[in-house]
Amino acid sequence: TAKVEEAVLKTKVFDDESIPLVGINANTNNGVVTLSGTVKNNDSIPLLIKRIKTVQGVKQVISHLHISKEAS
Repeated sequence: TAKVEEAVLKTKVFDDESIPLVGINANTNNGVVTLSGTVKNNDSIPLLIKRIKTVQGVKQVISHLHISKEAS
């Protein structure tokens, strides 16, 4: 989970500044990462998934991320 959280931080720094530092939860179980929480725009979700899939041992990423209503 720590490496996945690091990937979320790298996505914020390198790919999309709008990704919040808090509010995205990642749970891992046997190589399956489940993301939950809220992001500001729809473009953030594929960026997060792409970077998390690069983490060694990650087999699958399931997203339960939502777009913030404030962004609408």
